[in-house]
Amino acid sequence: MEQMELEVRGTSGSQRERLKSRVESHRAELKRLSQEFQAAKKPKDDVLDMGSEDNWDNSVTEDQRKRLLDTSERIDRTGRTLQNGYRMVLETEEIGSQVLKDLHDQRETIQRSRGRLRDTDAELGRGSRLLSGMIFRSLQQRFILVAVFVVLVVVGCIVVYYSFTSRS
Repeated sequence: MEQMELEVRGTSGSQRERLKSRVESHRAELKRLSQEFQAAKKPKDDVLDMGSEDNWDNSVTEDQRKRLLDTSERIDRTGRTLQNGYRMVLETEEIGSQVLKDLHDQRETIQRSRGRLRDTDAELGRGSRLLSGMIFRSLQQRFILVAVFVVLVVVGCIVVYYSFTSRS
């Protein structure tokens, strides 16, 4: 009954009212059947101890006893069904909480990875700037080296030219 009430609370609108009235009727039926069952379980001696008029009015016929036993079996089956449903709800809740815990752990892992990725990206940017500076300096030094070589060749040519022209 508790499980049915929980399910009713989870619904909305007109369906809630319809289900709520059904739960109430089931509750009343359960109470009535429980009372009848308790009355049927009393020993016959209790019934025979009453006055003859009460005995005649309160005696339970075989058909009524059979109906009560059938109803009690139905109540037992319903109780077992409700217990199984409640057990399944608990298992589902446990699985759900485990899934949420796993998702939380995965979220933390993704956030740590994102932080490392940002750090790595920053380091790569710094390394790229450093390499660009090194390449620029290398090209600058090559240019200076070529310029010095050209100057030396020109000076060498001038020296050779003056040495030939001054002899002649």
